[in-house]
Amino acid sequence: NECPDVPMDACTVSMGGRVLFRNGQFQLDPEAEDELFSYLRDAEIPPQPTGPNDSWPFPAHERNVDIDIDLGAGSEAGRVLGADLTHEYVDINADYRS
Repeated sequence: NECPDVPMDACTVSMGGRVLFRNGQFQLDPEAEDELFSYLRDAEIPPQPTGPNDSWPFPAHERNVDIDIDLGAGSEAGRVLGADLTHEYVDINADYRS
């Protein structure tokens, strides 16, 4: 156990409201995996427009992937924000000028 002060059987991890880990065990089965796949697919940013009549909706998206981690070790809370800085994302946004 890498964190001896945090018992794994007290931790809960959820994604999109679906519990992935509880009581020291993963809670995955084919149904859960299908739900998670759909949840992540719905959060995916659509491909860059390619046709002359295609356009990005504005704002481009307000999609999130919510991951909740409860360590079961107190009442403190924190928030972590992330961003897509993949090569494709940087390429797309490199064309914007202000």
